[in-house]
Amino acid sequence: MLISVAVPVPALPLLTYRLPPESPAAVRGARVLVPLGRRTVTGIVVGPAEGPEPESVRDAFEVLDATPFLPDEVVDLALWVADYYLASPGDALASAAPRSPGSKASRTTS
Repeated sequence: MLISVAVPVPALPLLTYRLPPESPAAVRGARVLVPLGRRTVTGIVVGPAEGPEPESVRDAFEVLDATPFLPDEVVDLALWVADYYLASPGDALASAAPRSPGSKASRTTS
């Protein structure tokens, strides 16, 4: 099964990956580990890939969530924001996702 994945990298459109046969189905809004160049990144599944199959498709490594990490409404809103503001889908979805407790987020106090 081919899926469209948004990765948090500026200026990248949705990317297409193949789920390995032994992998569970990836639902819209779930997080997946995917290869990107020489590194592994966490992306968000936007849905099944549309259009003809590209010549070379890489396999996703792992589906991290059995249920959506982001609800459909949040995915829809983030994709609209990306389109309206000419941002990458991955950046918009990363901004909409909750931060993990251990992440370093900038904080301004006055």
